[in-house]
Amino acid sequence: MEFSDLLFDLYFLSTRIQQWGSDLSGLEFADERGYLDEAEADRLRETERRLEEAQRLAAFRLTQIRENHANEFSSHLDVLNSRLRELEGAQAGRMGDFDRLMLTDLKGHLAKVQRGEETNSSVWWGFFYVRELLGKCDDCRFSARELPEKARPVEVLCPACSGANDLTGALDLFLPPTETPYGAITLLDDFLCRHCRQPYRALLRIRVQEPRGVEIVNVDFPPARIEW
Repeated sequence: MEFSDLLFDLYFLSTRIQQWGSDLSGLEFADERGYLDEAEADRLRETERRLEEAQRLAAFRLTQIRENHANEFSSHLDVLNSRLRELEGAQAGRMGDFDRLMLTDLKGHLAKVQRGEETNSSVWWGFFYVRELLGKCDDCRFSARELPEKARPVEVLCPACSGANDLTGALDLFLPPTETPYGAITLLDDFLCRHCRQPYRALLRIRVQEPRGVEIVNVDFPPARIEW
């Protein structure tokens, strides 16, 4: 995989890890008090599975980046540090004590990541929080809503019922800042069919540069699993 694909995946998975980790904490809290019905207990197990899967894949992606793209990753972290300093300067006088402290913690966290040291917080928290801070910057976003009219809608057919699903609104993605502009990125994600409510998995190749657009590489069912 190219560095841009690996880096995009790393941030995408880190966001999922934070979201599913938060969901799991709430479900476990309710489960300990006997508040979950059968459907919610199933959701707890599914969230736990998704979180573990995302953590394994994110760790693998980070290893791939460190082993095969160490210089590019270091340059990316340098770019991040510069962007965060710019943000800090632009927000001077308007930033509360908590936000200022969080930004300081983040810069220290990323410095440890760059040196390959163990971080105080989850390594995934740092990538997630970068997305929270820079996610609204135009050069760090891809939105399918902004594609040329001829490239919309981004429509896939459900493998279960063949119903058409428009993914245009769902494709609002964070592009981690790099020295070299993105050409294209690959997204693999699960969606829910709006017709039959069955989950399906879509592999998309997203062209960020002209001609911008989204190629549907594959649509299939999520991997099946059996629990004994």
